[in-house]
Amino acid sequence: MSDFEYTTIEQQIQKLKKQHLIINNEKKAIQALRTYGYYNIINGYRDPYITRTYNEKIYSPDVSFEQIYSLFILDRKLRNAVMFSMTDLEEHLRAVVAEIIGESFGTKHDLYLSKTNYRDRHVRNIKFTRENILKSLTDIAESSYKEPVRYYREKHHIVPPWILLKATDFGTLINYIKIFLRPQRESLVSALYDTDSLQLNMDELKDLLSDTLSMCLEYRNLAAHGGRIYNYVPHSLIRNFNTSTTHGGLGILLKCLRFFSYSIPFSSLNNAIISALSSYCTEYPNDISRIENALGCKLEMHTLAYVNIKTKIFHSDPHCSGSTNLSKVFLDDAIAGNFVPCKRCVTKDYYS
Repeated sequence: MSDFEYTTIEQQIQKLKKQHLIINNEKKAIQALRTYGYYNIINGYRDPYITRTYNEKIYSPDVSFEQIYSLFILDRKLRNAVMFSMTDLEEHLRAVVAEIIGESFGTKHDLYLSKTNYRDRHVRNIKFTRENILKSLTDIAESSYKEPVRYYREKHHIVPPWILLKATDFGTLINYIKIFLRPQRESLVSALYDTDSLQLNMDELKDLLSDTLSMCLEYRNLAAHGGRIYNYVPHSLIRNFNTSTTHGGLGILLKCLRFFSYSIPFSSLNNAIISALSSYCTEYPNDISRIENALGCKLEMHTLAYVNIKTKIFHSDPHCSGSTNLSKVFLDDAIAGNFVPCKRCVTKDYYS
């Protein structure tokens, strides 16, 4: 049978069984394959769990479909979190850049997009030269039918920078920043970072910003196109962190985001990663070292508890006695908050 021949979901299940993959709940496995597709789940996330011999794929002992599917769901949560974080950073960056350009060169697009306001630089791709970046922005200002660009052009005969930048994509915004002259670049660095708290000089901070934005764009595009996030190693390097003990991954992205004065992109992504990993690593603790290597960071494992704010009781079972409104916290925080263990679901081994 050709690897690319059409197979039914039932045939896919049988193929997985022949490759020694455990399927604990066939009905749920069929539903997952029907919802997301064999390629997305199996081809995308089986590699850590298989051995290949003579073009034959055999799953490692004790590996189940449910584990591979859980890794797929973990990565899906991470992808959504990355997309939210990058979109939020993009909106903040547009606002800061527009403020700097407006203050420096005014609100008339034919003046603030003058090439004398920007530096030319050597680039491999002609698309990213000063001339072509400014041409693409001028074309948007003078020809775009997107609102509110069209409204401002026709009503006020100008397109202020905060309006123009709403119509540009993240990649164009980042390449626009790269042609800023020194005063605007330094203003941008000062607006985005608490420069007094970081032990870096201005040139190092400019490098950090440039490298960080390149990495953010790479992750943003990966997430937008459904790419695998959890073990992705970006091509972008952070020059200040490029040592033998660091490597790219979500860990280094988080580190870069943490330096920004605007904290939401970091905190939202960090919290989402913690939540997603807590569920996955609790269920599959043998995967912790693999996940750590993939993410490029060390995981601190904490036991979760489920608290009832009114009764001041914490549970190990989120649905103990039919509960539906328990809040998830770290066990240490529940104990520190003087919550008492549930006599029904919490054992001494759970919190000793």
